[in-house]
Amino acid sequence: MPLLPYESCNLGSLNLTRFITAGGVDLGRLRAGVHLAVRFLDDVIEVSRYPVPELAGPARAARKVGLGVMGLAEMLAALGTPYDSPAAVRLARPRLPGNRRRGPARLREPSRAARPVSFV
Repeated sequence: MPLLPYESCNLGSLNLTRFITAGGVDLGRLRAGVHLAVRFLDDVIEVSRYPVPELAGPARAARKVGLGVMGLAEMLAALGTPYDSPAAVRLARPRLPGNRRRGPARLREPSRAARPVSFV
């Protein structure tokens, strides 16, 4: 997806090795992590101070965020799953919430960043 003039995209990633349990991968925790990470990236858009006024409008209008993963090979090794096996392909296949079809988290519940916060 291209960035139009003055747009931005906040990027983040989750480390898959942090979701390994004795029984495999804790998909419930991973889903919760995805939701929290997307929410955090969206909140960054709200609280950012843009260096020039032309950046704020397009960033807040488009709300582009990207969430990736890292640690796939380490996760597979920790689980004893060969990297090129059918089991690894099934495990790596995207099955997580928060994709474009489900819509951004900000549309499902109000952002904490949108509410007044007191630091006193």
